[in-house]
Amino acid sequence: MKPKNEPIVWPIVWIVTEGLAGTENQCLGITEAMGVTPVVKRISLRQPWKLLSPYLGFECASSFSPVLAPPWPDILITSGRKSIAVSRYIQKKSNGQTYTIQVQDPRINPRQFDLVIVPEHDPTRGDNVITSVATPNRITPEKLAVAKSDFAHLFSMMPSPRIAVLIGGSTKRHVFTKDETESLIQNLLPHDSLMITTSRRTGEKNTDLLKTSLSKNNNYFYDTGAPQSSPNPYMGMLGRYYFGDCRFDLNDFRIRNNGKTCLCYSYERPDPTSEPAD
Repeated sequence: MKPKNEPIVWPIVWIVTEGLAGTENQCLGITEAMGVTPVVKRISLRQPWKLLSPYLGFECASSFSPVLAPPWPDILITSGRKSIAVSRYIQKKSNGQTYTIQVQDPRINPRQFDLVIVPEHDPTRGDNVITSVATPNRITPEKLAVAKSDFAHLFSMMPSPRIAVLIGGSTKRHVFTKDETESLIQNLLPHDSLMITTSRRTGEKNTDLLKTSLSKNNNYFYDTGAPQSSPNPYMGMLGRYYFGDCRFDLNDFRIRNNGKTCLCYSYERPDPTSEPAD
């Protein structure tokens, strides 16, 4: 029995992902909105689950690295394909006492979870499915105000209007090509006072091309993939004015979801013979 003066912490919430920042941050955004502090776990799957999840089933303790052990959480929030196996395993081991929330479209029957949260452009629907215009995120007006102040010294000498350029990159379904990079550069060259940040997915060659072409006209360039002595001013940029890349990242959704102006630059369907970034 707990001493009377020991506070009862409830609910116990786990976040379990494979460790990708994008999926983990979506889950963290939910728990921060809930006002709870989660236990964050990052797992990998052992074979054959790594290859066949989420369709194989038959999850057991040896399916995961590191091993997951009780006491089981009151609420489990998972995101990503590999975490689906975790949700099913804990639901079974807790005798259904753990409330399971799957973030992102699991592409399997949503009835395997208590709640599923999917962006509205994904197909999964059901009585226990919530659709969202934007992905869950950790951005709030308060955080934007703090970041705008923290990074003001980087941008204060730039003439107004200042425009944030948030560049994503390749995905599983599309390669961000050299041709697309050059097209983006041509559309940005007429503008001054650009606050530019890239992604690791932008690709080293594309980033070098962008940096060479756009590091002028009172522009600021932050190369996410390069060694840095200062933190990424991404959040400081989000408090300003935007020229976003809609095809390759979710920055436009994050911005609009927080009441900011977003201009989207889209690409035509690329030539399949075009030279890839890397």
